Amino acid sequence: MGGIGMEQDIHLPAEIVPPNVYTPSAVAPRSVLLTGATGFLGAFLLDELMRQTDATVYCLVRAKDAEDGLARLRDNLGGYQLWKDEFAERIVPVIGDMGLANMGISEEARTDLASRIDAIYHCAARVSWLLPYSHLRDTNVGGLVQILRLACTGRTLPVHYVSSLGTAFMRPFEYHEMVDWVTRTSGLGTESILELPLGYIESKWVNMHIVAKARERGIPISLYAPGLIGGHSVSGADSLSESQFLHALIKGSAQLGGFPDAEGWRFIPVDQTAKRIIGCSLRPESHNMDLYLDSTTLIDPKAMVDVLRSYGYDVKLVPFAIWRQRVLDLADTHDTANALFGFTDVIYSFTPLRFMGQKLQMRWFLQNHGAQPVIQELVGEQAFVNRDLLERLVGYYVRVGAMPEPTRPMQSLSNSQA
Repeated sequence: MGGIGMEQDIHLPAEIVPPNVYTPSAVAPRSVLLTGATGFLGAFLLDELMRQTDATVYCLVRAKDAEDGLARLRDNLGGYQLWKDEFAERIVPVIGDMGLANMGISEEARTDLASRIDAIYHCAARVSWLLPYSHLRDTNVGGLVQILRLACTGRTLPVHYVSSLGTAFMRPFEYHEMVDWVTRTSGLGTESILELPLGYIESKWVNMHIVAKARERGIPISLYAPGLIGGHSVSGADSLSESQFLHALIKGSAQLGGFPDAEGWRFIPVDQTAKRIIGCSLRPESHNMDLYLDSTTLIDPKAMVDVLRSYGYDVKLVPFAIWRQRVLDLADTHDTANALFGFTDVIYSFTPLRFMGQKLQMRWFLQNHGAQPVIQELVGEQAFVNRDLLERLVGYYVRVGAMPEPTRPMQSLSNSQA
């Protein structure tokens, strides 16, 4: 299993070595580079850098010039109600492209940029649950290598890299302690261990091994691995891209008229993800750390159905196996109108047994083994998912027209019935 050339891509050019030994410090950075700021999580990372630091933030952005770049950043943050005019004083657009050699900037510009910044936040990635590894490699894997090259230009710069908790499902049997704990805790066999062969996860798996090589050379790099990222914890504002599985799960289930009765879906609000990444990154205890972020509470299927019904959707709880088959049938009938159509291969991997097992796989990683107490405290309980959050999320989808037409009038949320 795995994308072609994956093992060969676990390579860090010999010339990428730190010019000096880096010592972690509690001194806040004066300026940083952020990639991916025109994306979903990137917008909230930029907002948190504005909130938690006084740093100037250089943002790598695809644009024709600096003015256009700032406009793209402003529009992206504005779409999530994050933009404040005073942000412009601390944001410097850097015109480039993670998918191009040397990030699309000249050697002279790269050297100058490295001299101006104190840290790098690398969030940029091509996110897709559908495309194969080969289509994502240049931006996702090649991009990280270019970031590490920048981190070793002039002086050693710490890197804060956003990975994915999905790597837990890429060759999971490499995690012997996790497999032993899951099977012992569940009483189920190893056939309950979920493997999820997605090109995006494969690219993050390759990068995880490149990170290990970088650390061996003395390059300081902390890794943050959020799970499924969902809408804002207060406004419900969410990404509506074709790769947003959470939206597809809720909308597609409403279209099917049934939500699976098994408890196992979880997600972490985007603002809580960004808050924890930036907060931990500012502590020296995060040095060379792997941090896993997701909700420790799960979507309650009954509450999900209750919320959908309150918005006028005729949705019932259905056995997971029946719901799964209905989703798989979308491929046979070529029902592209259903939001889950593009995720049939993903749902195929979730057999009922593996759906049970993956809950424990996630739980094991979310214990953040080895994290120091101050980091554990910053991460907190992570009990994000509850009925109130589901109401905010569905409410946002309805307001922006990202749900089908309801089949009956909306009820009062306080009086909704399952």
